[in-house]
Amino acid sequence: MLDRNDVPRAARTDMLSQSWWFLATRRSVVVRALKVCGLVGTLLVIINQGDGFLADHTIDFGKLVLTYVVPYGVSTFSAVAALRGS
Repeated sequence: MLDRNDVPRAARTDMLSQSWWFLATRRSVVVRALKVCGLVGTLLVIINQGDGFLADHTIDFGKLVLTYVVPYGVSTFSAVAALRGS
């Protein structure tokens, strides 16, 4: 892993000046966030709604969607913060 001092000053300034949205939509950030939300979201669905699947209870699809959206958002936010060095 690179230390902040290993990156040239011009590159650091460039990363800081890039918009949050530009960094959040970088392929590497999106792919990592999808992997995280797939793994973490699935584990959370099993923990939180596993009995609903097994016992044939109704599933709250709003919560199901949020269970995947939240890890995606957290992963994206932390990746952008790391890229910006903050």
